[in-house]
Amino acid sequence: MLISELKQAADLAPFLKQHRWVIATFSANWCESCQRLAAVVTRLSPQHSKLNSISINVDRHPELTRSYAVRSVPTLLLFKQGVIASRLSGLHNEDQLNNWLSQHITPPNE
Repeated sequence: MLISELKQAADLAPFLKQHRWVIATFSANWCESCQRLAAVVTRLSPQHSKLNSISINVDRHPELTRSYAVRSVPTLLLFKQGVIASRLSGLHNEDQLNNWLSQHITPPNE
């Protein structure tokens, strides 16, 4: 899993086009639950090698926060080929997050 932090809003669309599966984590520096969820995503990364992750700071990118209708942090958006496949809000443990990902990520030949 490639884990990146979004620097400029304009970089999101090319990132989504470049990778088949992307998990976008909308978070804020002041959000303790966001920091805990980021650690969970990092720990799960070896199990999901085809998944790429990008962190989006809601305070730095309010336009993306609005355009993706993010109403609370942390919020995860799972993209498949640039299209939102699923959304998950709030803090979740490793098992919950792993189950959510497994429900949506299909094998490479599908």
